Amino acid sequence: MTNTHRNHWPLAGAALGILSCAALAAPQPQEVAPRGATSYAPVALTESFADVVARMSAAKAGIEARHRTLLDERYDLADRPAGEVTMSGGKAVQAGVRVKLPAGTSWEALGAMAPADVRAQGLWPAG
Repeated sequence: MTNTHRNHWPLAGAALGILSCAALAAPQPQEVAPRGATSYAPVALTESFADVVARMSAAKAGIEARHRTLLDERYDLADRPAGEVTMSGGKAVQAGVRVKLPAGTSWEALGAMAPADVRAQGLWPAG
């Protein structure tokens, strides 16, 4: 009678040894540098809820003013409805391009330039 079953334990041991060596030789993950300032609130609060509300309420007007200034610099926010066109709720759809171009630039001039030239000259619209 022939033995058709082989003992595979020596092969399994060799494979385990090779995998162990490969795991040790693999590059180890680098330590992550600490992050700088972030907009996320910390998980462990160090001030009361009332203090957080007061601090954020006091900062709100300044934040809104900075955002409004940024919007005014980048976009034409004038009310110019597009005739009889309205949204489903009846609100007028605004007409025309709203992003502001850098001074002395036109859409036609930008269209005639290669993208690399637009980027090199700093003419890409901020909006």
